[in-house]
Amino acid sequence: MHQVNEKIRLLRLFFGYSQQNMADDCGISQRTISKIERGEMKDFQKHLPGIARVFRLEPTELQHKPLDELLKKLSNPPPPRIPTMKASKSMSFEAKFS
Repeated sequence: MHQVNEKIRLLRLFFGYSQQNMADDCGISQRTISKIERGEMKDFQKHLPGIARVFRLEPTELQHKPLDELLKKLSNPPPPRIPTMKASKSMSFEAKFS
């Protein structure tokens, strides 16, 4: 089973992020991301919510779910929601579709 720091690195690569992109999105430094991924920062729990948010995960998922389960979830996102628009009865046909 992968450690959290390994999952963070592998998920970052899966998403195609550089360490700098990841750091920018999390609001922390690239050096911090590097230390977390290498397992050199043991007290990174305070950064976990921001890191998980980048991956569209909950911090507990990142901590406890196996990597293959996370990748499966992220590979099969729900279909995008298509907004619906109701036309009022007073609108003309042209106004509805222009």
